Amino acid sequence: MYSSFEYFKPKTMSEVVSLIKMLEGEADFLAGGTDLLLSIKRGEKKPSALVDISGLSELHNLYIKDGKLHIGSMTTFATLAISPVVEKYAIALKMAALEMGSPQIRNMATIGGNIATASPAGDSLPALIAHNAFVVLAENAVEYELPIEEYLKTRKKWQSKKSIITGVVISCDNHITRGAFVKLGRRNSLSIARISAACILKRDESGKAQAFNLVLGAVGEIPIRVTETDIIIASKTPKFDTFLKVADAAAEAVRRSIPGRASLPYKEKAVIGVVLEALDKVFYG
Repeated sequence: MYSSFEYFKPKTMSEVVSLIKMLEGEADFLAGGTDLLLSIKRGEKKPSALVDISGLSELHNLYIKDGKLHIGSMTTFATLAISPVVEKYAIALKMAALEMGSPQIRNMATIGGNIATASPAGDSLPALIAHNAFVVLAENAVEYELPIEEYLKTRKKWQSKKSIITGVVISCDNHITRGAFVKLGRRNSLSIARISAACILKRDESGKAQAFNLVLGAVGEIPIRVTETDIIIASKTPKFDTFLKVADAAAEAVRRSIPGRASLPYKEKAVIGVVLEALDKVFYG
């Protein structure tokens, strides 16, 4: 049963700012609604007001400017999955978008909503961290850019200020040659991830590995970077034993992240298969 609340649909950011002041911060923002509306229906959230920001045209933009890929917060996962510029400059994000639920969900769910909800199993989050993305926040008329990891660690502070996520920024790095996103659910892509991995490989002009990012999802409150992956960069031609060492480092990262959890025995083993599959896609897929 839905609770009663006031509903507003502003057309400009200035209208949003005015509404925030008028409502004295007592409002929730509605983007795609795939998470928020379910929470309201289940009685987990009882907002006094909903501010629907889906009509703000500037939040739907996806473009390149000053060497950066700008993704508006209202960009849907369906758009991310088919965008050529996302494929070129944020390949792991595109692959995560393709794994995001059903086609109906991808048509509704937005990247801003996925970040704001910040579910430990959120599909976009490991990919965004692997791409060293920044979250763009608007507080009144001032914009801030925060590394995605910093936002996830401090999001309650920003949400208490009723800041709005207006977009995501990713550097257009031409040396990103490969990327992957792999998740393990209960059955298929409609499932919530029980564990996931996103990785990015950068090569120099000679083709040698220059940098390698590996991020695990659904193993803690926020995704975690596996930092012990220098062996990939040091190896001219990584082989299976190299991959096993990286997968073992991922398992150790899981053990450090969720010690004592009932899911630990399962996840520390499952992550090895997930990471090996991601590595296979990046180097041989």
